[in-house]
Amino acid sequence: MTPTIKPKTLAERLNQAKLPIGEALHFAMTLADALRRMHDSGRVYGALTPSSIRPTGTGVDLAAAPEPGGSVTPYTAPEVLHGKSPDTRADIFAFGAILFEMLTGRRAFDG
Repeated sequence: MTPTIKPKTLAERLNQAKLPIGEALHFAMTLADALRRMHDSGRVYGALTPSSIRPTGTGVDLAAAPEPGGSVTPYTAPEVLHGKSPDTRADIFAFGAILFEMLTGRRAFDG
């Protein structure tokens, strides 16, 4: 019998299947709270993706924020694609795209 491997990131978890609504809402609430605390302290994540989110027993942990000017992902806000620096709105855009994926099992945007 092969032991079940627990996903280390939300991306790995999403590769298994879409999340049940209760689990998705739990992750969404804890992720929103983590982003709020970050924004309240004057910081911006800037490049949030499911790969940067680690589910924990009590919520989520965010990996260290990448350097500005990183790669374009399906979670990158349009204004960042047009050369503007990421701000809190970019994090909120990524949050919405990630929430969509958690609830539907597919990405909000193909590109």
